[in-house]
Amino acid sequence: IKKGEALVTTGGGKTLPCAACHGADLKGAGLVPPIAGRSPSYMVRQLYDFQNGARAGAGAAQMKPVVEKLTVDEMTAIVAYLTTRSP
Repeated sequence: IKKGEALVTTGGGKTLPCAACHGADLKGAGLVPPIAGRSPSYMVRQLYDFQNGARAGAGAAQMKPVVEKLTVDEMTAIVAYLTTRSP
């Protein structure tokens, strides 16, 4: 969870802080969806699909560079942290 928290809050040198787009409380901002407290299996699948091109559209295009350098273990850590946040 600590590793995920570092990635979510600072980017850990591999990505951008999630709050930059998803809002300070990670509950979404405008058209950007909330990510706090979402289903872990759903979130990992979304990150993986963004990274591998299975998701398309404007939102996917924005997420592609955010997830491109993440490993599956890092995605899992991010999701573990996000599930601890209140929706």
